[in-house]
Amino acid sequence: MLRFKSSRMIILGLILIVAGWLLVFAMVINLVKETFLLSFVGYGLGLAGFFIGFMAISYHWNLIKDRQDKKQLRDYEDNE
Repeated sequence: MLRFKSSRMIILGLILIVAGWLLVFAMVINLVKETFLLSFVGYGLGLAGFFIGFMAISYHWNLIKDRQDKKQLRDYEDNE
């Protein structure tokens, strides 16, 4: 089973979003010549960062919920 740390994936998603934004911003202020490929790469970085970050946050929330459910189950079993 593939295991990863959700905090690292959230940071990776944030880095990708910022890199995509910086690339597009550099094209807007004419620091980098705007081409279709660079525009596509900037958009792709932002979109990939968003999806990676969203999946990592969902995974993290699921882990927290599972821990809470297991704790409630243990507490319930101990009370019986």
